[in-house]
Order: sequence, then C-alpha cells, then structure tokens
Amino acid sequence: MKGNRKIMDETLYAEDMNYYKTGKQNPETILQEVVAMIENAGGAVTHYAFLYQNGQDFVIMQWEFGNTQFRKHYPVLPQKTPSKSILAAKRQAVTALKHYVKSRVLDVRYDGFEAAFAGSAVYQGRTVEELVASGGMLALTDGVVDIGVSE
Repeated sequence: MKGNRKIMDETLYAEDMNYYKTGKQNPETILQEVVAMIENAGGAVTHYAFLYQNGQDFVIMQWEFGNTQFRKHYPVLPQKTPSKSILAAKRQAVTALKHYVKSRVLDVRYDGFEAAFAGSAVYQGRTVEELVASGGMLALTDGVVDIGVSE
C-alpha cells in the first residue's frame, strides 16, 4: 500500500477531498453497509480493518467471489490542522470505500461481479490497480491475462 499520495507534488489532505466532515455515522457502521452491499451482490467479505503501515493509517477490505480474491484500501488522510481525533478522516476513508463499492455494485448488474470489480482483483498478491499504478503492464494474449511489471 502506498502512503499519502501526492498529485502534482501536492500532499493530499482530508479537507481537500470528498466526504470530509459530511456525516456523523460511526466508521464501523459504514463498513457494515459496505459488507452488506458486497454480500447482496454475491460476494463474501473475508476481512476488513483499519491498519497502520509505514506511518500511514488505512481502511482495507478483502472479499471473494467464486475463486477470485478482491481487495480495496483507502488512506486515512492527514488533516491540515490535526485535531485530537482522526475520526472525521477515518469516516472519510470508509465513505470513499462505500461509494467505490456502491458504484461497482451497480456495474455488477450490467457486467457481472468479476468485470465490475476487475481493478480490485488480486493477482500474485497485488491488485490490478496496484500493478498499474506501479508501472505494471496488462496484456491480453489468446484470452489469457498476462500481467507483467515493467522495470
């Protein structure tokens, strides 16, 4: 997982992104809504948690459909003026996850589960999104997906 990403060399702050201080729900309640969305679409959630890695907090969810594993995470972004609690930033991360899943669940009805969540599919321990973001290449050959990481 990458830490606090930068766009054009600018640090992303919670206040500058969607869903910051837009609700009052407990993050755990929002996560339960996400679990229900995935399960209602036919998937099975295997794990979800708040993690701390390399100086960065994340919300992460893993699920499966058939024999395919999926994973999505969002960083808990730093606040410009840190408060005593990071609750609003945690709420923001789980709300972003909720809206990601909500949009993909709509696509499930059109394209099927695996196509709708293709970017979150785990291949050799990394998601397709992570491979692409790290310079990975996706090539289709004879109906077989071959993902190689360019150097």
